[in-house]
Amino acid sequence: LYSRTYAWSPDSQKIILISQDTTDLYVFNIAEESFDFIDLDLGFDIRSVDWSPDGKRILFLNHSAFEPDDDGYGSIYLYDLETQEIEEIVIEDFNIDYAQWIVVD
Repeated sequence: LYSRTYAWSPDSQKIILISQDTTDLYVFNIAEESFDFIDLDLGFDIRSVDWSPDGKRILFLNHSAFEPDDDGYGSIYLYDLETQEIEEIVIEDFNIDYAQWIVVD
């Protein structure tokens, strides 16, 4: 497995990695030395990932590299590790390069 894009979980026990073909995710469990594959099957490249502060969700960005009229715009998604549901939270009109979860009090 090769990935240039990854993020440590808040408890530092797992690492989320973007797959080599950039369309799926892997979660590496450090204690168990094992990978869990997350098959997103969304038809686009994933550009960046981050964990939610509670470690229950993964934030990721798409990059519509498969679209012939790609304008560089993407969307922000949340993946719930427990329910395996994906939620698109921002669409179009944003040129986003990096996923980072920011907690605002």
